[in-house]
Amino acid sequence: MAATKYGHLVKSLTFEDRGPGGFRQGTEMNGDFLGYDLNIQYGAYWAAGKMGPEPHDAEVHDFDQVMLWMGADTYDMGYLGAEVELCIGEEKETHMITTATAVAVPKGTPHMPATIQRMEERFMVMTISLARELTATAVPPDDRPIQPAGFMSGKYR
Repeated sequence: MAATKYGHLVKSLTFEDRGPGGFRQGTEMNGDFLGYDLNIQYGAYWAAGKMGPEPHDAEVHDFDQVMLWMGADTYDMGYLGAEVELCIGEEKETHMITTATAVAVPKGTPHMPATIQRMEERFMVMTISLARELTATAVPPDDRPIQPAGFMSGKYR
């Protein structure tokens, strides 16, 4: 195939199974792949339970991040088909995600763990991190109880 002026900007994605707690099929586009100080992870979840690798503790990043929770129903883009409990902040404030949702995570903000409480349909999660490589620092667990956020309240709403 002949080289083109913009061909280097068009890249095929490859997907892999990330195993229990991870994406059923997922992909990662890091700074080397994209050519920017940006990292994007994208994949579909297919089973209820704890999300992410063990030991399922909170983590912090030294960069800003956005997490997008998206349903797969093209007839109703707001339908998630699951209930996901997500902890944010040092207080472990919990938020129940039940519809398509964007979560902004400023750098230095503890977030996770997340648990898929109920799942009727597969759904997708995309994280967009303003860093070339996705790195996380584990937040040591403490004895603080998880603090549920009230309806339309909470520090991180």
